[in-house]
Amino acid sequence: MLTLNVPYLQAALLSTSTSETRYYLCGVQILRRGDHLRIASTDGHRLFCASQHTDHAGPDFDIILPRVELKKALTGLNRKVEAVDLELTHGVSRVTRAVLNNLSMQPIDGTFPSIERVVPGEPSGELTQFNPIYLADLGKQAKILSGIATGLHIGYNGHDPALISFQDAPDAFAVLMPHRVKMEPLHRSAVTAIMGADRPAADKAA
Repeated sequence: MLTLNVPYLQAALLSTSTSETRYYLCGVQILRRGDHLRIASTDGHRLFCASQHTDHAGPDFDIILPRVELKKALTGLNRKVEAVDLELTHGVSRVTRAVLNNLSMQPIDGTFPSIERVVPGEPSGELTQFNPIYLADLGKQAKILSGIATGLHIGYNGHDPALISFQDAPDAFAVLMPHRVKMEPLHRSAVTAIMGADRPAADKAA
């Protein structure tokens, strides 16, 4: 029996994939190595990762809890609940069944990608564009982890992945790929025209 951090699981759910073609990304990875537990998720465009310590004895494992069942297991929890129990059934070569918060589920039969290779080093500070939907989800993750939607820092990294840290959550981070915008930036002349500031007073009155 293990206990998992609820805010980490809730934040990880926001970075899972919904694409059936990449089914192994449609869940949250729980990886155990000794007394270290890693909770991670990615959809190929962003990534969330957090770690926690465990005192419970048991073998190492690497499983992917399916997004739909995981969401059900966390639905209805009191906001003050910070941890839930995870019980695993170990087969010959893999975990065959997981029970989280009394909800039974079968781990996804797939291999979670190695996230180490996509985590950037020291950010360059070069500004870039991001998918606004992903930025909104980062705010939700920050709200979950620190109680403040603005409680995060984006380490801008130009055309390379950005590294995001969260306030009051030193054991969690996120990675976000830059977004290529297929449009020209808005210039001051266009803004002026939209406001009507370049039109004669008579035209404005009309």
